[in-house]
Amino acid sequence: MFPLYRKSKDSKNFYQIINEREFFQLKIIGSKIRKYHYIVDKFPEILMIKEMIDSTNEFYEVCERLDFQNREQNSI
Repeated sequence: MFPLYRKSKDSKNFYQIINEREFFQLKIIGSKIRKYHYIVDKFPEILMIKEMIDSTNEFYEVCERLDFQNREQNSI
């Protein structure tokens, strides 16, 4: 099942979900792409990951692995 890939509706954030408690985020800021790694333990963060996994939130949509990887290559 994992990893899963999601992106924000505005395509400025891309996510690689490793499991229910861990994910990577690629954040597009202007022409730069920053990569962040999160391991979560607080309920709001856990809920956010669950919403991304279940695709129950209107702010996230499924994206392809290659979409994430292509942007990841250009991240700082």
